[in-house]
Amino acid sequence: MHIYLNKLLDVVHQQQTLQKTTYETHDLKQELNIIEISNALDEYFFLAKLQVYCDYLSYSKIVNTQQLSYQDTDIRLLSNIIESLQKNNFNNPLIITLLLIKDLYINFPSNNPKNEAALFEKLTDTIQKYKSQIPPDDGVYIYSFITNYCNHQINSGKAAYKTKSLHFHNQLINFLFDRKDQTQIFLSPSIYKNIVVLALNIENHKLFSSLKTAGLQADNPLKGYQNAFEWAEKFVKHYKNKLDEKAQKNYYPYCMAFIYFKQKRFQEACNELKEVTHIRGMFINLNTKMLFLMVLMELQLNDRKEFREHTTVSIEKVLDAYRALIRTDAQTHQKLNDSKKDFHKTFIAYYKKIYRFYIKYSGTKFKDSKFITTKQKLIDKIKNIKYSYQNWLLEKLDSIQ
Repeated sequence: MHIYLNKLLDVVHQQQTLQKTTYETHDLKQELNIIEISNALDEYFFLAKLQVYCDYLSYSKIVNTQQLSYQDTDIRLLSNIIESLQKNNFNNPLIITLLLIKDLYINFPSNNPKNEAALFEKLTDTIQKYKSQIPPDDGVYIYSFITNYCNHQINSGKAAYKTKSLHFHNQLINFLFDRKDQTQIFLSPSIYKNIVVLALNIENHKLFSSLKTAGLQADNPLKGYQNAFEWAEKFVKHYKNKLDEKAQKNYYPYCMAFIYFKQKRFQEACNELKEVTHIRGMFINLNTKMLFLMVLMELQLNDRKEFREHTTVSIEKVLDAYRALIRTDAQTHQKLNDSKKDFHKTFIAYYKKIYRFYIKYSGTKFKDSKFITTKQKLIDKIKNIKYSYQNWLLEKLDSIQ
């Protein structure tokens, strides 16, 4: 958010220059602009501190705060600054927006979903109101809070936020790349991945016929994109070149594999993921292993001859590597918070149950009563899961007959 902060610094310097001129001309009739300088410094300082606090709130949602060496109480003068800004926000669009972001993140997850939804709508309306006054780079910063919030909601099982998140991710892409200046900008690999996953998890494919994304064009420009697959593949291939070299090696194969997976082209997905089984980076590593396990399960359940022996061995190996990665979380820079750990541990636990259930009964033609009761108990437990992979787990269990 350095663009707007630099503008405020320019105001400070202008006021200081004006004061200096008054001194040098000895114009006693001209009142010194002390309050103007003080207000300009306050606006700069308050905005900078509010930004730091919002960064902390966002960061606290993806890491375990107990493992941090600091807490929000270590941000000096924070309570005084917030109290002052509630009384006077300087009519600054970024301060107004960040105050709403602060409220949204503090109250998430909320015991009052209606109030939380109303606050989210108020925030998005405010961004639309002030977006013409916010520099593009700072707009990217603001939109990142919205997309991160949507991701948290999706991971907690609220599917309605998928369309909202895609909408805001797409606006973020346009903020970055639909610009007149030719400054080279690298796309965040997490945004690259998230937007592809979002697109392919949205059931309403008609949404894509009217989607406008910088740098992309549908095969039939008059009708728009035929479906999410057309849009996603074009996005992955075009914006691969906007990633840095290291991210290209990890994220491009993952995104292509995810497209193949959603298209039920499991062999091609498996081939892509085999190339990235040993990668750096906690989050992409976890996501890759989860997707690889899902692909291997699909191959196993579909009884693909050419993969039968391979999947039997690989599933156990990938499960071990997946569990080990979570256990070594404390030794990495990208630490997982409790909700992220639970997200992955829950997947592993139920994936393993389904896989072992399949191995036990796959060669049995006549299923006994124990098969029926065990399967039903497992179904009932999975139905209590609120994570996004719940339906996939139920589908795989149901396919075991």
